[in-house]
Order: sequence, then structure tokens, then C-alpha cells
Amino acid sequence: MLIYRRVIALFGALAIMGAFAGCSGASSTGAGSQSASPIGVALAISTVAATPDGVPASLGVEINRYVTDTNSVTLTATGVPAGVTVSYVQPLFGNSGTVNFAGSPTAVSGLYTVTITATDGTASATATISLAVAAADAITMTPANTTVTAEQNATPASDSLSFTRSYGNIKAITVTASGLPTGLTAIIIQPGIGNSGAVSFATSSTPAVPGTYTVTLTASDGTATSVASVAVTVGIVLTVANTNDTTIGISGKLQQFMSTGFEPDTTNNPFFINFPSTTDLAALNPLHLRLQPIQGTLPWLTNSSTPQASDWSFTLLDQTAQPVLATGDNSPMLQIAAAPGFLNDSSGHFIFNTANLQLLTTYAQNLVRYYNTGGFTWGGKTFQSSSSHHITWWAIFNEPNLNNLTAAQYVQLYNTLVPAMLSVDPTLKFVALELSDYSGQPALYVPTLVLPAASGGLAAQVNAIATHFYSTCYQTTTDASLFSSLTQFAADITYFRTQLATRSDLANVPVWVTENNVNSDYGMSNGYSSCTPTKLFVLDVRGTSGFFTAWRPLTFSRFAKAGNHALYHFLYSGNAQYGEVATSTAAKTLSYWTDFWLQRTFPWDGVSSGASLLKTTTTEATPSVDILAARNADNSVSLMVTNYAVASSTDNNGTGAARTVFVDVSALGTFTSATQVTLNASTSVANGPLSTALAPTTVLPVSFSGYGSVLYVLKP
Repeated sequence: MLIYRRVIALFGALAIMGAFAGCSGASSTGAGSQSASPIGVALAISTVAATPDGVPASLGVEINRYVTDTNSVTLTATGVPAGVTVSYVQPLFGNSGTVNFAGSPTAVSGLYTVTITATDGTASATATISLAVAAADAITMTPANTTVTAEQNATPASDSLSFTRSYGNIKAITVTASGLPTGLTAIIIQPGIGNSGAVSFATSSTPAVPGTYTVTLTASDGTATSVASVAVTVGIVLTVANTNDTTIGISGKLQQFMSTGFEPDTTNNPFFINFPSTTDLAALNPLHLRLQPIQGTLPWLTNSSTPQASDWSFTLLDQTAQPVLATGDNSPMLQIAAAPGFLNDSSGHFIFNTANLQLLTTYAQNLVRYYNTGGFTWGGKTFQSSSSHHITWWAIFNEPNLNNLTAAQYVQLYNTLVPAMLSVDPTLKFVALELSDYSGQPALYVPTLVLPAASGGLAAQVNAIATHFYSTCYQTTTDASLFSSLTQFAADITYFRTQLATRSDLANVPVWVTENNVNSDYGMSNGYSSCTPTKLFVLDVRGTSGFFTAWRPLTFSRFAKAGNHALYHFLYSGNAQYGEVATSTAAKTLSYWTDFWLQRTFPWDGVSSGASLLKTTTTEATPSVDILAARNADNSVSLMVTNYAVASSTDNNGTGAARTVFVDVSALGTFTSATQVTLNASTSVANGPLSTALAPTTVLPVSFSGYGSVLYVLKP
């Protein structure tokens, strides 16, 4: 047998042990020195191998005695370990016998000393042998690391392998790998008859999809096997080139500012009364804070046949407007969101006719007079803002496509109000449209606006054109669908810019997104959903959950690359679906901190040429991680990496899938310092994330446990 020969080779050559009493290796005793006949024992070999297959290994035993000794001789073996079975062919009245040793899989391998005793009843002799017990072939494989990361750019991830074997096992070991995803290969250095090997994991030219995969390594020597698992993470490689990408942004420039807004109404208007401090609001560094007064706070209450002082009241509107005027750049944008109630139908829609349009014009002019030119007198009372700051920016109407105005009617309304307001204050600037963007709405409205002025298009001054983007109006929409919606919205921004370019006088008009949030639904007075009136309204907390720390940064990145100029959060104070701070407590939310750090990492003053957008590439075929990179005027570089990978296509406010990312910034030159800010579900809503210093490296490793963003500033 192979094992028999192997063990014998290990423990020595054959040795004949012959002895009468007194010879080396044997002894003899007698019951009485006068009557006992001495005997001796001679063993054919000095070492016997017991194998786990149970095949007996025989030991020949010769009995040496006087010819006159005719007693029956019996052999016994002692010191035999458990799991080894002994059987005999007894010499009896002859002079030779056999001791058989049969191993088993349960026997513990090792070298044991076994004593063979021969006795004829009056005399006995002993001899010892070495019993080599071989266990069943066994091997154990141990990877040095149970987790490794392979980059999608084919950079290998190596792992050393060590092996232990059962006693005497010198067979060649072969290792194989299974469970590899498409696009990931394993290159194995085989251990052979040694006790070490290695495995390297590398992606192919079409790399495996990012994620973590359990790869099973199986080692076999033909009989025994050992299995070990290695978690192989496939990491994304994002590369930033030292090249201005003029195909994105505004001719390669990042010109997008962040802001937020207020919707004064009878519900949330008391916010500044309850929480007068504007410190947290100012900390967002917002430009042109948006005021959108709606029913309940519109200052023209009634239109008495004879003007009365009680027809107008700015008390409710100014509870929000005055603190806003005193905050930030002191230059808010006031939207004439709706007509005074007496000009609307029972559904709250403006009744479009010449008389009402003239009254709406009077309303708009008086608003300008109130805030900018010393006020106006009505019913014997002068109405004048208490603030020294004026309102320069004005938005004309809100979502005309949802408020019963055709595109042509909106153009007429805009062309009527703007010149009339400019006649009061010629320094004003105007934002047109404020469209509710969904299901192809831009294509239904914008072409009419950009018709030649003499052919029914916008004829009055336009300083910006605005639209509103919400990813859904339904709480049941999946996370994946919300992220996907941003692709269409970015395309709509491009569509706006393309349409504006058809008129030379509108070609440079910026596109602003003046309302943006996850879900536009809200509860009506009866508690039911405005979008699904047959169902009770349910808050969509993705507006303030960990999901938002991926959704808003991805929105910011996609829109900036599409050439958007302004991104407004809706709303500053609100519930868990909308608010950057809670209306009832002013407590900050994750949306506050997300916008706070977006503005600080990618600041734009609304005037300068902006940072230069850098060209980036990804190894992902279908991206689940986004990167935004820009070189600032001081030669520092701002980077943002956003993980929007969903764990499941059905997730709704899920946690997101883990991703490992390597950001290659080697082409950007040398930096002396860097900071990092991490936004995710674990971010403290009370204190926000910490900005931590890190040593700049040519490759920035980023590890995401789920949805989130990491923002860097690299300083020369």
C-alpha cells in the first residue's frame, strides 16, 4: 500500500529483532527457575504502519525456545491507541505468529510504542515496536485575508494561502475558485506538495458589477478537501483628469448657486414669530431667498368699490418677508404666486380676462411700491415696508400649467405685468414661468414663450426662466425610480437652454430650478393626498432621511453639469418631507446639512465665471456612483462622490447598497492639505458632519455602507 510504504519510509528501515532472554529488545521471565523453559521473541520489523482504510498491517513474530518446550505460546500487544484494532495469528505450539494492526478514520495520527508479549504459561518475553498511525488524509486551507478588494481597472487583489496537512500527507494540493461573477477572474498559484500558495482576483476588460461577492476556494489533494470563503469587493475607479470639460456646465464652468425658500400661509407663517433667530438660515449662505406667499398671506384682501384702508394688510406676509429681507444677501426673490382671492374662481384659479388682468397689474405695482419706492396710499392709509432693503428679483406667477393658464395666456400675463412693474422701479429683475415640470410639460409651454416677440412670445424683460423639479408625487415610488428621474430633469434643463437659444435676446437667460425636493405631494384640508385624493396623505420622509444625502448631491451634480444656474430647496421650514428645519422646533434635518455642505464645497456668487468643471471617467458600465470635480480660482479642487446604489429595486427609503470607490486624482498635481466631509444616514442632525483633515494622496479611497456622499477640498 502507498500509505504503508510512506510511513515506513518516514520511520526507518527494516530491523530484525531476535532475542532469547537477555538479548537487546527482549526479556524473559519464568514462573520458577528450575521448571521454566526460557523463550525469546524476534520481530520481523521495527515499525508498523496502521492506515485509516482498515487494511491490516502485519507484524511477523518468531518464537525462540528449546525444542523440549512444547507449551502453547500466546501473543498480546499493549499500548495500542484507540481506533486501532489488533488481531492475531497465534504461534500456539509452533514458533511463528502474526500480529495485525488495522487503523481507522477515528484513530489519532502519531507514532506510538507498542509492546509485544509472548507467553507459554510459564515463561514470557517482550519486544517493542513503533506503531505509526496515519490519520485519514486531511488538509486545511487558510487565506491570509477573508476580505479583499479588486479595483474595476484590473488592478489585482492578492491573498496568500497557507495549508496544514494530516500526518504524513505529501500529496499535491490543487486549489480552484467558484462563485466568481462575470467579469472577475481568479489567478491561483498552486501549493503543489508545499504548504503555501496564493490567489489574485482581477477584473476583466468588461469588469464585474461593483459589490461584494463570496468566492469559494476549494483545495483538494485527490482525497481530502478544504473549503474557505473570501469576500471579494469589486471597487469602482473614478478618474479625474486635469482637463476642463467644456461639454458640461456653462461652457465648462460650474455656475449654480444654492438657496431655499418660504411659502407664507396661514399654517407655516408664524415660524419667525416662534423662532426669530435667522442664524441657521444665514449659515446656508443662500442667494435670493425665495418668498412665495399664497392664500392667507396675500396682502390685497378685498377690492372695495370705494378703496378702504382695510382692503390691504401686509401683517401676515411681513412676518416672513421682513426677517428674510434682513438675512443673507438681503436680496430675496418675491414670487407673485397667485392673484388675490377675489380674482379667482372657486378652485383658486385666476379668472383670466382683461379686467382681472388689469387688477392683477395694480396688485403687482403696489407690491413694488410697498417694498421699493416708499409705499402707496390706499383708502387714506400709506402702506410701506419697514426694511431698508428692497426686493429686486420678482417671479411672475406660479406653475401656470397647474393653475389653469395656457402658454399663450401666461405670455400675455407676463408681458402685461413686467412693463407695469418696471414703470414703478426700473431696477427690477424678473423670473419667468416657474413651470411644474412633469410628463413632457416643458415641450408644451416653452416653445410658445420663445416665439418671436411680435409673434406671441415673451416681449418683456426676462432675467431668468424657472422650473420646478420633484422626483415623484407618490409615496410608493421606489428609490431607484427617484434617482432615475434626475436623468430626465437634467435633459429638461438642456431643453430649456436649447429653446432659449433660438432667440438671440434670450440665449443667455439662465435656467433656475426654484423648487426642488423628493416628493411634491401634500395633505389637503381633509387629510387626503393631493395627488391621490382617494388615499390619506402619508409623509415621504425621504426628504430628510439618509436617502436625501445621496439624492440632493446627485441632483446638484446632474443639474450643474446640465448648465443649471440656481437650485432652490423647497422648503426651509417644513415637515419631515420638506423642511431643512422642522416648523415646530426649528431643529435641523439631514437636508439642512446636505445643502449646507454643498454650498460650501461648490460655492458660486451668482456673478463670477465660476469654477472649472473637470473631466471625469468611471469604470462602471451602468453608474451607481457619481463624481463632480471642479478646480476653483485659487487652484484648489472640490470633489464630491455620491453613492446612489440601491440594495433592491423595490426599496422605498432603503439604506442603499455598499460601494467601495477609488478616486484617482494623480493627474491634478500636488496638494498640501485636504478636508473631507461625509454625509449619510449616520450624520448627526443636531451638529452636522465634521470636516476632517486628511493627508492628500494620489488615490482617495472611499467606502460607503449605503446611500451617502463624501465631499473633498484639495488645497495646493
